[in-house]
Parts: sequence; structure tokens; C-alpha cells
Amino acid sequence: MLLFNGPSHTDTAAPGAWGESGCDAQKQARIIVVRGTEEPAGQSLMSPLASRIAAELGDHAQVSDLDYPASWESGSEAAGVNRLIAVLNAQSAQCPAMRTVLLGYSQGAMVVGDALSAPDTRFNEDNGYELSPVARGHIVAVELYGDPRFSAAASYNSGDFDRAVDGILGARGAEDFGEIADRTVSFCTARDFACQAGGDTEPHGSYATNGMLDEGMKYAVDRVKATF
Repeated sequence: MLLFNGPSHTDTAAPGAWGESGCDAQKQARIIVVRGTEEPAGQSLMSPLASRIAAELGDHAQVSDLDYPASWESGSEAAGVNRLIAVLNAQSAQCPAMRTVLLGYSQGAMVVGDALSAPDTRFNEDNGYELSPVARGHIVAVELYGDPRFSAAASYNSGDFDRAVDGILGARGAEDFGEIADRTVSFCTARDFACQAGGDTEPHGSYATNGMLDEGMKYAVDRVKATF
């Protein structure tokens, strides 16, 4: 059982109430890392990918880590959804020229996916906040790795996963991401217990070595450069 499930959470303020988004208005793109359970900030499996994308974009990109619990405790994921929505909505006002890349791993992939979805389709009860249309429009690339709500039938998937097996917490709906599905890639490797229910823990950490980060780097860089 994934203990971060559940309605309990501590972030109850409305989006924007946490203050500044932390965006750098001098940059054209922002890469936001949403880490997996118990990964330290700045040391996610996604952190090297974010750095590589930023290096390919030269001085145009900012890398940020989402500040959320990323713990096994009940409410962690819901708090992440609240915080990510608040950050992106504030960013759309404070840095209106900035385009966004979202990188989510494990619990972080679930946070990203639920933030992009309507409140009534999310796995956990949160505050029901939603991204503004402007914030949604600024998102140019979404990359999910080992998503517990992986849908094997989704059109935006990549990997050697079993197409008959969904994530450990059940599949997302085909329409959950709306128009952002066209800017999304969800990576799942064979037997990853998070995105392949009944799998193993070892494959869940294999994204750093199985070539999928390379694919993710190209996907994000190409999409960001197309906006320059």
C-alpha cells in the first residue's frame, strides 16, 4: 500500500497564497522537477535529466524543484498537487513569457498528472484547485516516469511495458489531460511495480540507465526550442 494516499494534507491556502512562484523572468523556459517518494530535493532521478535539458538550452532555462513533502505520509501527494498548481498559476502572471517543462518521477509523476487533471478525476482528495487556462497554455512538455496511475492504453506512452497492465493505483482516464496529452510522454519500463501493477521494485529505478532519460531529453529540448 502506498501510504501517501488519502485526503489529509496541510496546504489549504488558495493558489498564489504562498507568494512568489520563484520564476526568473529573464529566462524563456523553466524545468520543474517533481521528485519521487523520499528523494531529497535536488537529488531526484529526474535531476540529471533537468540539468541536461537546461544545458542544451544554454542560458535560456531555469531549473526548479517543487517544494512538497514527497513522503510516504498520507496527504503528501495532495499537497504536491496543491503546490504545483499554485506555482504554475503564479508563474503565468509573474513570468508571462516563460514556457514550462514538467518532469515527474514515481509519486512526482502522480502529482504532475493529477495537477493536469480535473479535480473529480484525481486519485486523492485535495483542495480542488485547477490550473488556469493561461498556465496550461504555457506548458510545452510533460514527462512522467514510473507513474502509479499509468494507463497502458494511453497514446502518449513510451517503453517496453506490458500493454495489458496499468499502474499500481489504476489507470488514468483517456481524456484526463485534455489538450496537454499532445505535449506528454509517459515512460514505463517492464516490471516497474509503480506503473505495472504486480511488478518489482528494481526496475522502478532503472530509468537512469535504460535510455529513457535520453529520449526524454530530446523530447523536451525539441519542444522548447520550437517556441523560441
